[in-house]
Amino acid sequence: SLAPQCSPSDGRCLCAARTTFVAAFNHCARDNCPARDLAAAQSALANACAAVGQPLRRSAGLQRMARTHEGLDV
Repeated sequence: SLAPQCSPSDGRCLCAARTTFVAAFNHCARDNCPARDLAAAQSALANACAAVGQPLRRSAGLQRMARTHEGLDV
């Protein structure tokens, strides 16, 4: 498990596991989602985490990852 301390249904715990679960989610989305869906996937995670009191910041790294995935990294 990417966050062994968390139950699979414990969204608050999963969202708090930023260096494991959240990072893995973003890499999985980047590697498997079409560019047009990447932002929606990241937004869905951010909304889900905010709903359980663990808001995520969209870091410069995630923004760069999205631009690179879309072929827009300059």
